[in-house]
Amino acid sequence: MKNLSIPFLLISIATVSYAEPVYLKCIYPVSEKTGLAGETRSVNITIDESNGQVTYTHFNGEVNIYIGFFSANEVKFQDITSDYIGHAKITTSQSWIINRQDLSIQKTNTMEFEDTDKFEPDDAMTTIKSVNEGKCEIITVKDRKF
Repeated sequence: MKNLSIPFLLISIATVSYAEPVYLKCIYPVSEKTGLAGETRSVNITIDESNGQVTYTHFNGEVNIYIGFFSANEVKFQDITSDYIGHAKITTSQSWIINRQDLSIQKTNTMEFEDTDKFEPDDAMTTIKSVNEGKCEIITVKDRKF
């Protein structure tokens, strides 16, 4: 019986237990660079650490699922897309950092325009970057059927 108990104990110690998904409502101001200064955006975020995913529901209802990067203090996720319009390459990047202690959120938007016809890197690249900082609150899930 002792021989059976030791392996079971080692397996149970090595097993990591993750919490249930966390539901957040986050509000942050819109960047002044968009021309919508003074407006705020409300988004819903579901953090599912056990599956390594973050679900982001935009203010307009659009839903995206991202791979999350989880540390003791932060949850990070990002979206990067590239497209060509004529001879210009446009790369857009959005990244989010949620602080686990104070529930602050930082959203960074970056757009890079690269003129592929130019040979000098300094002349070919233009970058626009904005950072929005806001606050999240945990949404308590009431009794539900499923």
